[in-house]
Amino acid sequence: MNEKQLEAFIVIAECGSFSQAEEILYTSKQALVKRINTLEQELEFTLFYRTSKGIELTEAGKEFYEGTKVILKMQKELIERCKKKLTESKTLRLNRIESHMLMDKITYRFLEKYPDIQLMMVMHHHKNERLRVAEGIADIGESPKIKEIDDLNLEYTKLIELPYVCLMIEDHPLSKCQKVRLSDLHQFPVTVDTRQFEPEQIEFLKTELSDLHWTLPVADQIQKAFEICQSGHIFLTPAYYSRFMHPLKVIPLDISWTREYGLVTKKDSPEIVQNYLELAKQIYHS
Repeated sequence: MNEKQLEAFIVIAECGSFSQAEEILYTSKQALVKRINTLEQELEFTLFYRTSKGIELTEAGKEFYEGTKVILKMQKELIERCKKKLTESKTLRLNRIESHMLMDKITYRFLEKYPDIQLMMVMHHHKNERLRVAEGIADIGESPKIKEIDDLNLEYTKLIELPYVCLMIEDHPLSKCQKVRLSDLHQFPVTVDTRQFEPEQIEFLKTELSDLHWTLPVADQIQKAFEICQSGHIFLTPAYYSRFMHPLKVIPLDISWTREYGLVTKKDSPEIVQNYLELAKQIYHS
């Protein structure tokens, strides 16, 4: 027994006709008949009987009709109360990640502006920030703009665009350069995280670099970058974690590409989340 069956039953009972009900519910008569038949099988009693004027409720059907209206009303009121509680919530759940580039500044300013808000830091080692928001673990996440955001039906708010850089150990032959061109990289092993590049950019790098490698997504991207560079590779990445990468050298890549970053939230987020997003746009768009 599900909500669609109960709603169909109520409308059919009040119309006294499957044909009229299909116009109201925008559902075919065959589909409605199937719902009622399935419902009657589950209940193990008949809800309607046919007359020369159409259909009417059986005695059991009349009792079920009154009870169903109460159930649906209570369900609607419960959902509304829960939504109201969520809207009135004074707690903001953020992912507990030490390497936030955008959100640290926003959160600090947000707590200054809304001192009555309680901050809850949540952790989940096996899910990225987008999944944590999509599954209701956190209210806001930090993310580059990638297709997964649309796949998860999340809202994305653009905040910045970043250039690409080269990460390398301090004694690397290119570590003294002011900028690094792609032509400078031919004789060195280079690693990229394919999520941080568009597919056409990856294809371009494959044609330009003779010793190109790529890494799989990992939870601790900073640690992975250190390991890659300690192995003698140059790591190409957007300048996202630059301030966390000491003692690695961070040198601009002489290329016009940029990578977009912003925040992800659930669609129709509560007011507290919308306030956070508005402050984020003030900080980064002003």
